[in-house]
Amino acid sequence: MGLTQLDIIRKQIESTVKNRAAGEAAKLRRKTSLIGEISRLAGRANSTIDGAGRDAARRRAGRQPEELEDDAAWEAPDEGAPPYTCADGYVRRSPEQTLYTPPDYRRRLLRRAAGLAAAVVLALAALWVLVHYSVLSI
Repeated sequence: MGLTQLDIIRKQIESTVKNRAAGEAAKLRRKTSLIGEISRLAGRANSTIDGAGRDAARRRAGRQPEELEDDAAWEAPDEGAPPYTCADGYVRRSPEQTLYTPPDYRRRLLRRAAGLAAAVVLALAALWVLVHYSVLSI
């Protein structure tokens, strides 16, 4: 005798119950996992550290932090050196943001530009030779 509609419905219900049970078991394993707990604790620690870093960055930038400890008075940092203005107009305000240019930077930049120009000239010469001797027709 073949499958009736009631048998099909019964099998569907059984598979649904099995799938739900497996899903709940997996959810329970995820909730009780040591790795998950460590990850959650690490996430909390990172957010605490990030908050402290944001406050430190605000202090360095001369802005008041979001929360002051022990109701301390806010003192703006001293403006030591005047800001440095770059060639492109960008104004460096932070004392930690130093401008470093390697000693041979200009020479390497010129060497790179000369190499690029030589490569373009060589490619054009090769193209001219190919066209001149009818290997390549344009």
